[in-house]
Amino acid sequence: TCALPIYQQESIRLSKEILDKPSLNFPEQLVLMRLAQSYEAVGENEEALRSYRRLSAEYAGTSFATKSDARIEYLELRGVTIEEEEPEEDQSSETPE
Repeated sequence: TCALPIYQQESIRLSKEILDKPSLNFPEQLVLMRLAQSYEAVGENEEALRSYRRLSAEYAGTSFATKSDARIEYLELRGVTIEEEEPEEDQSSETPE
């Protein structure tokens, strides 16, 4: 058996934990890139695409965003898409009666 998927799954778990705890002071763009790469390595391409898009949006103009944009293009050319979620603002804009 190959230990790579186990290593990548652990990388995903740790990256998500770090992102949930900003007080740990890890560079978020680095953690997001590692998360996206780990998702891609285990074949979770939709999650990878979501992470790359977040990285590109939040860190536009950085080298991380440039690398992320290239991976987004690659994944999209391979047919990876994400079903768009309902925007949260639409859900919260409803007024209670």
